[in-house]
Amino acid sequence: MENVYILGDFGSSNLRLRVIDGNLEKLAEEDFVLNGNGSIGDVLGSFSRNSGIEGVKATVLAVAGPIDTATNSVTLTNCKSMVINANELNGFGKVHLVNDHAAIGWAMLGIKENDAVLISNGSARETYFTEVGLGSGLGGCVSFKNQHGKIEVRKAEPGHNLWTPNPKNSLEMALYGYLGKLYGSDKEVFSGIPHLEERKQPNPVYEDVASARGLANFARAILDDNFKGVEEIERIRKYDNVMNRLRGVDKKDYRALCIEIRRIFQGENNEHDSPKRIEEYSTLLMPFFDITTRATAQCLRTLANSHAAYGPMYITGGVGKRLLPFFIYRADMLREELCNVTTPFVAERMQNMPIYVMTNDKIALDGLAMYVSQEILKR
Repeated sequence: MENVYILGDFGSSNLRLRVIDGNLEKLAEEDFVLNGNGSIGDVLGSFSRNSGIEGVKATVLAVAGPIDTATNSVTLTNCKSMVINANELNGFGKVHLVNDHAAIGWAMLGIKENDAVLISNGSARETYFTEVGLGSGLGGCVSFKNQHGKIEVRKAEPGHNLWTPNPKNSLEMALYGYLGKLYGSDKEVFSGIPHLEERKQPNPVYEDVASARGLANFARAILDDNFKGVEEIERIRKYDNVMNRLRGVDKKDYRALCIEIRRIFQGENNEHDSPKRIEEYSTLLMPFFDITTRATAQCLRTLANSHAAYGPMYITGGVGKRLLPFFIYRADMLREELCNVTTPFVAERMQNMPIYVMTNDKIALDGLAMYVSQEILKR
């Protein structure tokens, strides 16, 4: 295969690769596990050999983290200490680095019905999209067609905004204080997250409660014997099976903590418990996941408002997809928080915007194909 383009999307533990031709047709696709063995160049080389690729015109990689345009490099924020220097990747054409949420934004105008699940209907159909992704952290973007018919994508970091807890919610207020002390005293709360290790301020931000790290923070609060006097947490601590499962995970491993607390909440790997007991676990953990729901809605609202977006909203990311049943269950809460503003016309706009959860794991690769079309092939 000649005159082709390689597309890549970095997850927290894998790299999805696709090769397309000049007509944007998919020619090959493969996933690689990132285990720290071998460089990105080695992975791209292996993919090229497996796919029979020759004459690569360009490679476009979706990456999580701030891209240094001066050096064309990035330190991935979802993979421990992984640095990608595009200028050092030889033999793969010109290498372009694209923010991972921007990659999703590029896909929005070509989204298909089976790419996402509608969880709350709305009448707005304008092609001005808002996306918030719950992954290792929390990022987002807006995308739309400009007056020249070209796609414009504006990435954002709503997860880095300071979280404002509800003063009437005792659990939120207690967590806010707990997380402030936690991040104030320990600059490396979780291992393997470079931008957290350099964190300068302790005040909680949105991705501290709405992301993989956010779910891990809930687990840490439950496990921390110094965090006392919170009714919702004290009730959970009475259940030995829950506590033993959480204690069996390294508290510095945010991915493992996130996975375990989510599994307990959603009734997974509970073969030793009765259906009634599993339901009790979910009920006990519901207030924590409700915090994630409200925080997600607040980020969607802030992002849509700041760009005057008036079209479908999408919740993306690995955590977002895995919480799909819960988001369906809490769709009314999500909508209520979205419309929780004092300006009537803004509330009406938020009421009319349909909300989806993205289920297509390859949506970023679809977006990178659109990037190739417009930015490289200039179509």
